[in-house]
Amino acid sequence: MKHDEMSPELKALLESTPVLSEQDVKELGDAVAALDADPEFIAGCIKDAFVNDILCAMEEQGLNKNQLAVKWGKTRQHVSQILDKETSKNFTIDTIVSLSMTLGLIPQRIELKKLDAEPAPVLMTLSRPALKVAESPGEPYRTKPAMAVKKTKARKSV
Repeated sequence: MKHDEMSPELKALLESTPVLSEQDVKELGDAVAALDADPEFIAGCIKDAFVNDILCAMEEQGLNKNQLAVKWGKTRQHVSQILDKETSKNFTIDTIVSLSMTLGLIPQRIELKKLDAEPAPVLMTLSRPALKVAESPGEPYRTKPAMAVKKTKARKSV
């Protein structure tokens, strides 16, 4: 969309948006680097990405929490604790694998990168689904984002 094709409201918003100074950009970069070096933040991002993938799979399969609990052989309260992004529920890798496979998905390997290697920000690397369809592990699991994604709080651990 060209600048002259924009709505007057969008033009006004863009014109009123201040330009970031080099110092502002540096400070933002430092803040992103600090978050990417924070174990609690990274754990929260990984947990939230997993929960979002599960919610997307549930939506795609037409399952609610009650139906998932029955299918998984757990209580609805247990499922709710895992899927509630506002609680800092710790769950094991065994739980991640078991819940994923209940939905016909298989978790993929977690990639480890050196902290000093200047990786892409964690939020950028977690933007793709972490789960894939179990029947064809070579193909990515494709789904639309979950409808209701709650705001993320800092997590203590995954």
